[in-house]
Amino acid sequence: MPSLDVVIPVKNRCLSGCVDSLRQLGDRLQTILICDGASTHPETVVTLSHLAAVKGIKILQQPLPGFNKATLLNYGIAQSQADMILLRSEEHTSELQSPMYL
Repeated sequence: MPSLDVVIPVKNRCLSGCVDSLRQLGDRLQTILICDGASTHPETVVTLSHLAAVKGIKILQQPLPGFNKATLLNYGIAQSQADMILLRSEEHTSELQSPMYL
């Protein structure tokens, strides 16, 4: 089975729901790459800190002024070592509830 990484760009947004949904995919998923554009929102900073300790999740810091989704996605893609890459946003959760999603 080909390996799969997921790239999620984020800055000052809640991403727990998205990450929880993705983790349900189990063995199909190699790594979740969260590309943070220098978040300062306390809830986001705490969430990123907790997620950094979770196996299979990498937090990639890319300090940027504003939010440049394309730059964050490209940075995550460049860091991926998987055969396939899924690009997600932190607000995408509901369609991942089914294990048949991928």
